[in-house]
Amino acid sequence: MMKKLILLFSLIIAAGCTRAQNNDTPGAAIPPYKILKTDSTWATPANLKHKKTVLIYFAPDCPHCQHLTMDMREKMKQFGDAQIMMITWSNNYDIRAIKNFVRDFDLKKYPNIQVGTEGYTYRCKSILR
Repeated sequence: MMKKLILLFSLIIAAGCTRAQNNDTPGAAIPPYKILKTDSTWATPANLKHKKTVLIYFAPDCPHCQHLTMDMREKMKQFGDAQIMMITWSNNYDIRAIKNFVRDFDLKKYPNIQVGTEGYTYRCKSILR
């Protein structure tokens, strides 16, 4: 009897988790961001033109991020009309490093990719003072 109860509860839990990440939620919120783009303009979620959006936090000098960018360029058709926002997260990467990243990977050929930095616009504030 106990084995049947454990099996029943396991099935209920498994069934409950099948829709844990529902992508069909209308008006699903996108995390807030404000980035300085390489053309010296600011972008926020209000500027998005596409329904599908991919946010990628990256570092211009990270080998994994560079490899991801190369792979992404080769498979750009698979992204369809998705807007891709590539965002750095600290002022350690000034706009020149980001411009070099855009140049090195020829990202201007892809109008649905925007690259920029948040700098310290969403810096965590310490609660311990």
